[in-house]
Amino acid sequence: MKPKFSNKAPFLAGTLNKILSKTALLISFLSFFTVVYQSYLGREENKLIRQQQMASSLPYLAQWVNYPGDGTFDYVIANQGVGPAFIQEVFFEILAPSGKDTLTFKNSDQLFRRLIKNKKLKSLTSTFRKGMLLPANSSKTLIHVIFQDDDSDASFMKTIQDTLLGYRIYYEDVYGNKWYIKNESESPVKVPMQH
Repeated sequence: MKPKFSNKAPFLAGTLNKILSKTALLISFLSFFTVVYQSYLGREENKLIRQQQMASSLPYLAQWVNYPGDGTFDYVIANQGVGPAFIQEVFFEILAPSGKDTLTFKNSDQLFRRLIKNKKLKSLTSTFRKGMLLPANSSKTLIHVIFQDDDSDASFMKTIQDTLLGYRIYYEDVYGNKWYIKNESESPVKVPMQH
């Protein structure tokens, strides 16, 4: 007597192989999508970390006038942010003697050579320069004036108000983000990134 084989066994084996192969394929696709999604989440997390790092190093330049009435006058620039400010450019604009044109100076030395011709000034200095680093919570004097006598300060203040049209200071943080501050602004203005 010959053993009888059932035709059902190969059918079940083939079906089982198909089910297993389709399940393995489904698991592979799910694994692939999981890896892609995790890498997306990793990129988003890195963006958040970078934003936090940038926020923890933002310089914030503020300005004020110090005019105590003791024969001195100061324009002061202070970094009230949490990171250093790298000063890129310093521009001064004054009204030309003709009263019609504007003269632009790229640094305080050029401006001071022009203003020191005023005989009522004893001293005119600045500790603020292009290329300098202004650490967080520190200040520098943009313009420091010592007058010859008490009457000189009132006339010089009028001269400053009449001739100094403005200044603009460009600076950046440690990540290369740029801002500028000018005499009319309440807060720094961000310079758009150029690509």
